[in-house]
Amino acid sequence: MSLPIFTLLEAGNIHAYCTRRGECSPEQPYSGFNVCHYTGDDQKHVSECRAALSQHFGIPSERMIIPRQTHSINVLKLTSLPVPSERLEGVDAIVTTLTDVITGVNTADCVPVVLVDPIAGVTGVAHAGWRGAAAGIVEATVRAMTDLGSKPSDIIAAMGPSICADCFEVGEEVAVHFDDSCIIRAEGRKPHVSLHGHIVTALCGCGVKSENIKPFDPELCTRCHPDELWSARKSGVKSGRVFTFVINRGKGL
Repeated sequence: MSLPIFTLLEAGNIHAYCTRRGECSPEQPYSGFNVCHYTGDDQKHVSECRAALSQHFGIPSERMIIPRQTHSINVLKLTSLPVPSERLEGVDAIVTTLTDVITGVNTADCVPVVLVDPIAGVTGVAHAGWRGAAAGIVEATVRAMTDLGSKPSDIIAAMGPSICADCFEVGEEVAVHFDDSCIIRAEGRKPHVSLHGHIVTALCGCGVKSENIKPFDPELCTRCHPDELWSARKSGVKSGRVFTFVINRGKGL
């Protein structure tokens, strides 16, 4: 199986990656690369994709930790393995100090946020849709990292494939949850929200240095590039997901 993986962030021996759709027919919304187990894909296909990812990185599949996300602000502090499946229900971020473990989130327009402290060897990855972002999932993830010994000033952050502000048209009932600085208004159209702008503000408010936050790359807009990246707005909710994940190799930290 061809693995459509690209590197999002490197910090010492901690690397973050994202997956693309891969070879996927528009008529078959799960036919590409997909490790998400709860959006309707055939479980055999999900297992095959997970096995290929496991083999690629030389990490056993039981060390691949993927939560069942629900747009909450629940953060799992992963300090030991194995993880009972019930602990992964309703989790939208994972932080850990464990090495040679794949921790990640699935998205298809929402923002995957990677947080890495290469000095303390702490990693975090969060699923920030508009509900979670507005409720504080980013802040909760930083707090959980500090609980494991991280300093916000040492954290390096990046945002993976997700919908850009130009594409993220919302109603006033959504816009009301965000600061005016993150809202784009134009006469004759609905408001547009910059989730990335909101997340940057949230990170800085937690003590993460602005120079340590990698700017969002517009080429990673899921809605603009649905042939390369999964987009729920294009393919529907019942489709594959982009998987954004972190691996801490744990040497030289």
